[in-house]
Amino acid sequence: MFLEPIKFKYQLDGGTLATRLVESPGAPLGDLLQANANNAAFMTGLTAANVLAGGAIIDSSTNSITIAQPLLDGGTGGGLIKKGSGLLVLSGGSTYTGATIVSNGTFEVNGSIASPTVDVKAGDTLGGTGSIAGSATIETGGTLAGRVGGHTHGQWESDHCRQPVH
Repeated sequence: MFLEPIKFKYQLDGGTLATRLVESPGAPLGDLLQANANNAAFMTGLTAANVLAGGAIIDSSTNSITIAQPLLDGGTGGGLIKKGSGLLVLSGGSTYTGATIVSNGTFEVNGSIASPTVDVKAGDTLGGTGSIAGSATIETGGTLAGRVGGHTHGQWESDHCRQPVH
């Protein structure tokens, strides 16, 4: 992962970075973005935030963070893994094309994601007011909260959402 100083491009492709904010100019380097504070504008002002083959791993820790910066397809099919017990909100139009995995905490889509699959693990939550291009699987013990893609919780009548029946 590297930063091109003229274009302020952030490449997400492995590694670890703990920070309270990613912005331009002077965006830090790293592949695992780990929040160390609540921030409603966690990533902002970059020319591009490209998700490469190694994927974007975002750890909200115990914090609530929002990324308005679109997470773009870097041309190699990378996805996103959400870690940490806190809240991660994506509010931009993200075009990354790999899978999205919610392995801890709450993930809200208030913009859009082009991800072909979203997998929410047991004990974790998917919510928001945005749209998901692919299918969503809520594993047993996982939660679908709020409204995603025009469907209110309890009224998901989409071929793209699968939730185990208890």
